[in-house]
Amino acid sequence: MERKYKIKCKLCGDILESKIPVKGEIVCTCGNVKLYSDYIAYNCNHLYLTKEECYEDLDKNKYSYQEIKDYYNKVENNLSNKIQCKCCKDIIESKTCYDLKRCSCGKVAVDGGTEYMRIIGNKNDYIDLSTVNEKD
Repeated sequence: MERKYKIKCKLCGDILESKIPVKGEIVCTCGNVKLYSDYIAYNCNHLYLTKEECYEDLDKNKYSYQEIKDYYNKVENNLSNKIQCKCCKDIIESKTCYDLKRCSCGKVAVDGGTEYMRIIGNKNDYIDLSTVNEKD
């Protein structure tokens, strides 16, 4: 199952893309929009902006809440929660819950270990190296 939210923050220009399973959140640099497994949160730091002013939806392929829930029942924990920064080439991995790791140049960060995946930064600034294990 491939389920994506791909959006562009209209304030900072970050492109965020969710990935199944995302048990936590992916946040743009300015904190204006966040992606979760089942919804997009916006207006996070700017309460006066509308949805249209906050982000642009770049992908229309969405699954229902029940389809996502069924998929989660099939998926075990992340085997690795890891990204590589394209700028400084650091590979950073979060191994436990609340284990925030930032690359040496500060452009991207990862958090959550095997409990949830939280990636901070622009999608264009990192390569997602995380892997998941599906139950048979």
